[in-house]
Amino acid sequence: MSRTTIHLDAALIAALVAAGCGGNDKAADTPAVHVGAVVYRDTFDDNRGRWLEGSRDGMTLGLRGDGTLVWSGLEPGQNPSGTLDTPFDEPAPLLSRPTIPEGLAVSASVEMRKGAALRVVYCRAQGPRDAPPRAWYEFGIDGRQAMIRKMSITAPPKVLARAEQIVPNGRRVRVTAYCVPDGDGKLVLVLRLDGREVARATEAKPLPPATKGLYATSGLHAYPRPDTPVPASLAWYDFEVRRAAIT
Repeated sequence: MSRTTIHLDAALIAALVAAGCGGNDKAADTPAVHVGAVVYRDTFDDNRGRWLEGSRDGMTLGLRGDGTLVWSGLEPGQNPSGTLDTPFDEPAPLLSRPTIPEGLAVSASVEMRKGAALRVVYCRAQGPRDAPPRAWYEFGIDGRQAMIRKMSITAPPKVLARAEQIVPNGRRVRVTAYCVPDGDGKLVLVLRLDGREVARATEAKPLPPATKGLYATSGLHAYPRPDTPVPASLAWYDFEVRRAAIT
């Protein structure tokens, strides 16, 4: 397999699931978010971003050559993480940029094909490039609800916002995460589905945009639900990172 690995152990996955398994935002009394230029885009036609590929324990992860990144055969306790890999000798395109903006809109389309899983895009993932992230924000759907969570490998997941959101298998939906500083030391976190805002939170003491000289990065996760009747299978399409700012 690639240097991008299957992150987190089974005990932590159980805790994660138990915890709850662009455009402009124009809500009347909330900060408006402006989405700007593309920072990085990957249409999954090839593996220039060095996403995780391989098979293990009945789980298969890989690109199909038709614009899809497919994760199949996932059992509860297996949570693949699609992170832009960074070999020391040749950084991946997003991480090789001189800087990564502090305000981002991270998005990907996803289709649940079989079973059930929380599927998320994430931002501000902290940690060394050759190890699993230690803390991050994630935005996603599990077929029944949408949620924004603050994650850490040293603490239980913290649900920052949650909303009922029924998304049946076979429906492709665009998941967009806004991680945007408000100019006053806080971080505005917004989850949009197919362009419609469904959840929002504000972090007073946010994770930093960089630690020890390394910029925080973005990617994809999936957590099979413990009640899934069959191994979970899902497909990702068109991963994109854009600049975003409060206007």
